[in-house]
Amino acid sequence: MRRITLKSILFKSLRTLLLIGVLVYLLFLWKLKTGVDAYFDQKPAGLTIEYSWLWAKWDGSLFLTDLKVFDHNVGQIGSIGKIQVQFHSLANLLSLDRYVTYQELPRHVLISMRGAATSENFKLFDYLRHLNIPFSQALLPSQCHAHLFQSPEPFQFELTGEFSHQEFDEILSFDLDFQSISLADFTLTGKVNDISSENLASGYIGEMTFRAKEMVWLQQALNRCREATGLTQNDRLAQVFRQQLNATAQSAQYQLSESLLNRYQAFVHYPDDFALSFSPAQGYYWGRLAQQPLHEIEANSDLFIQFNGHTVDQIFAAVGAVGFLDNKNQAAAETLQQPARSYLPVSYRGLQGFVGTAVTVYLKNQTAVKGVIEKVTPKRIFISEYRYGGKSELPYDYREIDTIEVTDKQKR
Repeated sequence: MRRITLKSILFKSLRTLLLIGVLVYLLFLWKLKTGVDAYFDQKPAGLTIEYSWLWAKWDGSLFLTDLKVFDHNVGQIGSIGKIQVQFHSLANLLSLDRYVTYQELPRHVLISMRGAATSENFKLFDYLRHLNIPFSQALLPSQCHAHLFQSPEPFQFELTGEFSHQEFDEILSFDLDFQSISLADFTLTGKVNDISSENLASGYIGEMTFRAKEMVWLQQALNRCREATGLTQNDRLAQVFRQQLNATAQSAQYQLSESLLNRYQAFVHYPDDFALSFSPAQGYYWGRLAQQPLHEIEANSDLFIQFNGHTVDQIFAAVGAVGFLDNKNQAAAETLQQPARSYLPVSYRGLQGFVGTAVTVYLKNQTAVKGVIEKVTPKRIFISEYRYGGKSELPYDYREIDTIEVTDKQKR
């Protein structure tokens, strides 16, 4: 007769628990794989993505290894050694298939790509054109087009990103960091306001900052142009770039400031660091932003440009409707350069990004209220007014309001 001891009972219990744990983990992975495959089946950015291994941790981390990225037109365009996606919690990770099915935005996600590289088939500038970034080749000298508009050779890179979605306020914040020794280092941060899971295209730019540094590829491309054109002495190539930029601006009725032209010329001589920060007084959808005249964007935004750490004090010296404005027509020049009147949407979703903005609220009873937007709720806007030596905060129902005019740039 076989003797059953406490030790054997404990061993069998532990073995059973281990088996149950393995089965639970396998089911956990199967559920995650279902969500990942559903996402990749949607061909994000029109691409096909394959991977070899998937695993996860109980803290909400998801790992994918040995990924291959394909474009159906040209074949494989890149590979990624490992992707780590860190969700806010394990519950958020388990909701991955729901996010995909219902096109919902997770509360908080950290993404890290390591060991990534492009292939011969990847043409960087072709993909950048899909972003609809307004840029004209006429801004640059034609003799350098062959060097500056030819996509870089295959390069290795790493990418980290952080995305946060405030569902109630409908604000998406993002912070992307791209590093490549042979290309450049890029950072892109910002906020998209009025964005909802039901309509991801509904959001507009609240603020955005772009920075590029360690611009190795651009330095090499400019050096190739110098050698090809013989413009190697006395900063001659940078002077040609300055002249071309100025001539293109004049053809569009813009007179650029000396500050911009001087900083730009020095940057072309040695491109090391470029920064652009944009925060509109009134939000722009991306498609509308690409169509806005440059002087209107500057007039209605906090716009900050740096070349190699030096700030551009002023972008435009003058703007003309027909021809250029000279000293004889200075009064007209000052009139043209005044910012256009900006009006905010009279709605909760439209006003969420403008708390702290100085405004004039025109009511339907023919009265006007001047103050600062203190807060907004689904039914009312609260305005801080400074009158009679004190501050008062009063609510106004959206149904009482005719228009809301910006009277000062948004306070930061």
